[in-house]
Amino acid sequence: MYSKKCQKVGRMKKIYIVIGMSGSGKTTVMKTLSDEGYVILENLSENSLENILSFLIKSDENKKIAVILNVRDKDDTLKTLDFINEYDQADIEIKRILLNTSDQVLINRYQEFRKIHPLIKENQTLSLEQAISIERNIAEQIEFYADFIVDTSELSTTDLNSWLINFLEKNQTRLTINLSSFGFKYGIPRDSDMIFDVRFLVNPFYQEELRMKSGLDQIVYDYVFSFDKANEFFDKIKQLIKSSIEGYIQEGRMLVNISIGCTGGKHRSVSFVQRLKKELPFDNIQVKHIENNRGTW
Repeated sequence: MYSKKCQKVGRMKKIYIVIGMSGSGKTTVMKTLSDEGYVILENLSENSLENILSFLIKSDENKKIAVILNVRDKDDTLKTLDFINEYDQADIEIKRILLNTSDQVLINRYQEFRKIHPLIKENQTLSLEQAISIERNIAEQIEFYADFIVDTSELSTTDLNSWLINFLEKNQTRLTINLSSFGFKYGIPRDSDMIFDVRFLVNPFYQEELRMKSGLDQIVYDYVFSFDKANEFFDKIKQLIKSSIEGYIQEGRMLVNISIGCTGGKHRSVSFVQRLKKELPFDNIQVKHIENNRGTW
C-alpha cells in the first residue's frame, strides 16, 4: 500500500502505535506525545487513517506520527495493525507499544475517579469486572503484535510521562527494575513478577541489639550475610534475576517487579534488596522497602 502511494521519502518518518485497555494510561501517553510534537491519530476509520497517513508521510513538515488504538473491538484493532504494518519500510520506523495494567489497579482507578468504563456505556448490564475481563481477553490476543509491553500498574502519571520521554529520546527500551522488600505477615505485593522467600534464614530479630534496627543498618546487613546459607542463596537468586532480566530486555519489557520477603520485612529482606541493588549489573534499579513506607517498622 505504501509502495504505491509514497514511492520516496526524504527523511526517516516515525510512526508510534499505542494500544491500551481503557484506563491503562493512553490519555497520558497522548498528551506527552502531543507535547513532544507528534501528530495524534486516534481511533480513525481505516479509510481516514490511510488518507491522513499518506499525506503526513509525503509531507516534509511532519515527521512524527502517533496512532492511538483501543482494544475494545478486536477485529477493528487487528485490521488497523495489519494495515499500518504495510507501511513498514526502511525509511519508515514503526514501533508498537501495548499498555498493560492489572485488573485490580484498573478497578481502583475507575472507582477512585468515578468514571464509567466505555463498554458499560455501551452495555449497562456489564459489571466493571466483566468489562475489564472482555478487554483483557482482547489485549492478550494482540500482545504478539507489540514491540514493547509497558505495565503501568505501578506507574503514576508522572512516572509514565518520564518513561515515555526517556523512551522517545533513546528510541529503545530502558527496563525499569523495581526491587522491593516486604513482610509476609502483611501480605504479598500483588504486582510482583518474581517473589523470593528468605524466611528460612537466621532472623536478626532475635538478637536484642539488632531487633530495633533494619537491614539498612550495616550491623544488621553484616549479620545477615555472616552465614554461608545466606550468601549461597543470594548468589543463586542473583543469577536467576540476572538471567530473567536479560530475557525481559530482549522481549522488550519495560518494567519488572521483584519482591524479597521475610517475616516482618525489616531485616533479612531489606538486606537482600540492598545487596541486589549494589551487585546487579543493570541501570535504572528502583528500591522500595514496603513495610517501612507503611510505617510497620
